Amino acid sequence: SFDKDLANSRTSWYSIWVMFVCGYTVKIILFNDIATLLLTIAIRKTTIGNGLETSETL
Repeated sequence: SFDKDLANSRTSWYSIWVMFVCGYTVKIILFNDIATLLLTIAIRKTTIGNGLETSETL
């Protein structure tokens, strides 16, 4: 009975950890996508604003 309880608690902690890691990973991926998108928009605006000079330096 004790072994069974130990296994159950270990399983629940494992599932909580897996959920946490998955959620954190999704959060990071989403944050990176948003940051990349904003950066791309900013670079495009700067490139359009400065003309060909920016694309030569990049």
